[in-house]
Amino acid sequence: MRWLLGLVGFGTVCGLASGCGGESRDEPEAPKAAAGSPAATTGGSSSGGSGAGGTSGGTGGAAVTGGASAMQRCEGSFGASQTLFNFKAAIGSSLSVTADELEVFYVHVNPTANTHDIAVLKRTSKSTAFSGATVVSELQATCAAENYPSLDVSDDGLRMYFTCLDGPAPLRFATRASRSAAWVVDADPIGTVGDSITVSGDELTAVAVRDLSMNARPDAYVRASLTEGFGAATAVGGVDETFLNPDLSYDGRVLFGAIRAAEGYRISFVSLDDDLAAMALPSTVGMPAPPPGAMLVDDYSPTFTPDCRSIYFLRSTRPSDGGGATYTLEYAQR
Repeated sequence: MRWLLGLVGFGTVCGLASGCGGESRDEPEAPKAAAGSPAATTGGSSSGGSGAGGTSGGTGGAAVTGGASAMQRCEGSFGASQTLFNFKAAIGSSLSVTADELEVFYVHVNPTANTHDIAVLKRTSKSTAFSGATVVSELQATCAAENYPSLDVSDDGLRMYFTCLDGPAPLRFATRASRSAAWVVDADPIGTVGDSITVSGDELTAVAVRDLSMNARPDAYVRASLTEGFGAATAVGGVDETFLNPDLSYDGRVLFGAIRAAEGYRISFVSLDDDLAAMALPSTVGMPAPPPGAMLVDDYSPTFTPDCRSIYFLRSTRPSDGGGATYTLEYAQR
């Protein structure tokens, strides 16, 4: 899930929300008014994402059952976030977490070397720190060195959806037999999608961004079964402002992402109807926010746990003295 930032010290880096192309980072606009709260999550899991991102993985994830309790899981406000990992001189992009929260896949951007590697952070339990980044060589080998991937991992961590290029681009699919096994990439793509791919829990609906560098908007792609490829793009209606880093809830009824607010990019959401159209304008209500008084902060690339109660996301913090930005992995609960 991608982003275009004018980074002092790095120049213009293609990597997080507004993409690669000709657009420079303008003064942010105030968010539009929004109504409503996230729709119900009615079954299965919701990790990844893609970026946020994105929540793929039909089997093996934690179940979320139907009824009122399922509706409540995707409602409520998040508390203050805590930093779990500092990327230091690198940049994180296209975040996607497994359901057990032990692996976080993302794109590791080295602005000095101009590399964009599919990588993973691992830990042995939720109470321990993540290890340093490890490049996932089997997936990265599919992409050329100059490519900028985006990805979404399934909740059980055994299936990966990814692209190598800005969209429209071939959607690649990879599997592994276990967490310790190597990834195997299918020879043929399973569709053509935009940038910042995210897949629903049943893996039948995907969302990606079109016109990344100019006027980013989400498109949806559907298929009838897991043995088919995804169909043609259909615009997610009702989203009339820049909407980046899409991340679908398990049932595909809530689309999370990042929008440009007055103080910087912020995590947002829209509820979707049966036709995958927004039921209200994007809202930041209840989503994580920087600490009071924080300046020059952008939050992006959300990815949710299956119960919709925990969020992992990426944060860019730029010092007021004009130094280079710092990129961190953040975590919050509700």
